[in-house]
Amino acid sequence: MKLTVVSPTYNESENVAVLISQIHEALAGVEHEIIVVDDDSPDYTWKRVEAIALRDPHVRLVRRKVNRGLTPAVLEGFSLARGEYVACIDADLQHDPKTLPIMLAEMEDGADMVVGGRYSAGSGTTNWSRVRRMQSSIATKLCQMVLGAGLRDPLSGYFVLRRSDFALIRTQVAGNGFKVLLEIAAKMKPKKVVEVPITFKPRMHGESKLSTRVVLQYMEQLYSLSKPGRYLSVRFTKFAIVGTTGMIVNLVALAAIIHALSIKDWRASLMASLLATVSNYLLNNSWTFRERTRTGRHFISGYVIYLGVSLIGISLTAGLYHILTHTAATLLGVKLSAMRSELLLLSQLLAVSAGIYSNYHLNKYGTWGAGREPMEVETKDLFELTTKQE
Repeated sequence: MKLTVVSPTYNESENVAVLISQIHEALAGVEHEIIVVDDDSPDYTWKRVEAIALRDPHVRLVRRKVNRGLTPAVLEGFSLARGEYVACIDADLQHDPKTLPIMLAEMEDGADMVVGGRYSAGSGTTNWSRVRRMQSSIATKLCQMVLGAGLRDPLSGYFVLRRSDFALIRTQVAGNGFKVLLEIAAKMKPKKVVEVPITFKPRMHGESKLSTRVVLQYMEQLYSLSKPGRYLSVRFTKFAIVGTTGMIVNLVALAAIIHALSIKDWRASLMASLLATVSNYLLNNSWTFRERTRTGRHFISGYVIYLGVSLIGISLTAGLYHILTHTAATLLGVKLSAMRSELLLLSQLLAVSAGIYSNYHLNKYGTWGAGREPMEVETKDLFELTTKQE
């Protein structure tokens, strides 16, 4: 088979049948298949594709009920492909399937990757507002600046590559980013990239998927592909940011305890750290471990586990605080009760910093452990069913 066209969908029931028809028309004479990877759409996009697949052996459906998202969907589709080449196309009809034969010809002419570019000569966008154009331009330039990407349109969702090249980097591609081309190009490092100009059409039906969450996912993805992201994971960086806010809560609480209760020893450190666990848990639960968020009755039990796991780090913090403050008091020749608050706060800051790394790993596998990871993708492949019916 020459080409597999993968289209990730979510609430595209009004567009998907038109898309399939247009792809077939564009690829007339080319041996191809279409894999629609649907994230269990509430509008029953999967059901419409299922009906089409029953009578069209060139159409296959993958219905995903867990670990949903655009990048995981495309990766799943590419992994199931049978074609020599694999293509990704949006289902909202903004990508014109008529460009597929041109992209395929470029691949057969020696390109490592062909991208349908919105910023190449002869390309364009229709009905985009000034704000939308500015958003796209900023996102593109930020990508080129951070990653040094040579692509004029590294955020395009319309591209073709060899299935054999994808297979080489499949395990290296993270499944949590929003722009799958960005992930694949960063890992694949293609030598010859051809950008075919396209006109980005207005959406025919449904709503745009662009949201604040998508923007945040893009920023996280960009960081994960940058040089710092290669050494410090996005999750650990988020955990450290939360830990930094927790430090502020911790230090403010310590200052209040010292002032109100006149307690300056390890007990003050312990109480301040316990208070900081509340804000840390709330932020980590809603942001750092977003895909494993504990809700309902699991929210309370999660905090109990978090507190239990964090007691190791809290004990370490209190112990270091004790050592640092008593060492400082000895060197200064004063009693602990006479030490300036600034030195006590500095000691707590150093002690808390030392506990972040251990707390991260303990909570990653404890509070939000592997048991709460999304399950493996469930698929529904109708290829065998349609073949039997033929």
